[in-house]
Amino acid sequence: MIEGRRFVMAGLAAMFGTASVLGACGSSSDAGGGAYDGPLVEGVTVDVEAPDDFFRPESVEVEAGTEVVWTNVGRNDHNVILSESKDILVETKEFAPGDVGSFRFTEVGTFRYYCSLHGTPDVGMVGVIEVVEPEETPA
Repeated sequence: MIEGRRFVMAGLAAMFGTASVLGACGSSSDAGGGAYDGPLVEGVTVDVEAPDDFFRPESVEVEAGTEVVWTNVGRNDHNVILSESKDILVETKEFAPGDVGSFRFTEVGTFRYYCSLHGTPDVGMVGVIEVVEPEETPA
């Protein structure tokens, strides 16, 4: 049995800068996005599977601060790349069958992504993460 390796990329946004993350915001219709400066959602994850040639589910909505976890359940290597900025969220060499990769989305907006081995930013193995402001919890 292949044991999955977990590559947490939560600090990636700091590595490539807020401008780069904000550049990735927006849908094909240029719906805006922006920095969320409220409290982050801690301990919450959303799972996305990467079988061969598609992501399941293809589209998810999460609150800012949520960690999205991709699991390669296919027979081929994959990667996860933001469509507009081309920032790599999960590297191919770290996402072989059985591997797990993740990214914590801290910016509000629409983030389209794809696997460059099985698609392009617009066609093939594509997905979208819609990041919304967290709902306020009653005190």
